[in-house]
Amino acid sequence: MQEIPAQEPMKQWTLMAVHALGGIGHNREIEVKVRQLLNLSDDVSDHIYHGSRQTVLDHRIAFARSHLKTAGLLDNPQRSVWALTDAGGTLVNEIIGQMNSSAVLFPLETPLPDVETAIRPAIPNQQPCPAAPPHPYSNTYHIGDALAYMQSFPDGAVAGIATSPPYNKAFRHRGGHKSNWPNSKLMADNYAGYDDDLPPAEYVRWQRAFLTESLRLVGPDGVILYNIGRQIANLGENRRQEIIADFPVRQTIIWNRGSSNNQGGKVPTIFPPIYEFVYIIAGRQWRLPKKWLPEMRKWGDVWNINFETGNPHPAPFPVKLAERMVKTIDGPVLDPFAGSGTIGIAATQLGYPYYLNDISPAYQAIFQERLNGINNPCDSRKLGDR
Repeated sequence: MQEIPAQEPMKQWTLMAVHALGGIGHNREIEVKVRQLLNLSDDVSDHIYHGSRQTVLDHRIAFARSHLKTAGLLDNPQRSVWALTDAGGTLVNEIIGQMNSSAVLFPLETPLPDVETAIRPAIPNQQPCPAAPPHPYSNTYHIGDALAYMQSFPDGAVAGIATSPPYNKAFRHRGGHKSNWPNSKLMADNYAGYDDDLPPAEYVRWQRAFLTESLRLVGPDGVILYNIGRQIANLGENRRQEIIADFPVRQTIIWNRGSSNNQGGKVPTIFPPIYEFVYIIAGRQWRLPKKWLPEMRKWGDVWNINFETGNPHPAPFPVKLAERMVKTIDGPVLDPFAGSGTIGIAATQLGYPYYLNDISPAYQAIFQERLNGINNPCDSRKLGDR
């Protein structure tokens, strides 16, 4: 077992970790791989850097990544994602060539270049087809339980989660309950066979468990965009506060859909509800991405985006809404309630890795058909490749 290397030698270990991950990795993946390469114990790895919540290991890896990027050995194609440049790959091969049979890397005959004088190789300002992090579900649509799917990821695995869960509207009268939307498309299509009729307390527990797991996946520098509609019934409005209570809600976005299918019946008791919430739930270190700030400053916190038409899913995201969500995340994005996969469509068009999940093979097929209609040079894999 080794101690945590000092800042300078940590640069070489960080390069080796990215190389071992296939040349690209997320912050968390790199940290785990460095632990493995160094055979660090939990006690050593979890030692806190003075005056912060960050561990010494995380601090030194962050230092290494920053300096390696300045030296032109690592690139940062997306938020929290790091990739070897050609120069970085060449240097790693030199390091491997100097490794002795016991795999001790230091001292080495080939030191890292001085970042103050290193000549940075030409790297395009934009990479239209950034590679996805090496996870078995990357850029795929998985079928299964949402929480079980999320638990297959390590801590801090994605930059953000953008999703809209079932709203618990009681679509098929399970238990004798009457649906709020007796004539809706959701009722006609049976929501791919899902009742959407959990007892209220159970539904709240389920969604709070989902948000807790989401915070683990995005980490302190990630963000969750959680779209959920209000419930208006029995002459009252439920804004789902019992679900989001005590979670770090940074801001509430009002999504103005422009119209509503709920006209209140023959004797209306309410105005037609035309907006939903998108709760921004974020770690303390998360900030709006600089890359998209010029247009984000024009968005404000009321997003006037008409609902989707021509989509066979009964309650789809508009692509424009999904694009704003993906830009807000600015990195690998996960949607565990993916439906027809609009988050994946937006991520594909913007060049970000995506991870989709739903319980419905029918919705997966809709997504595949939509994906096939996109001119997508970045990823030609089919959904079955997982």
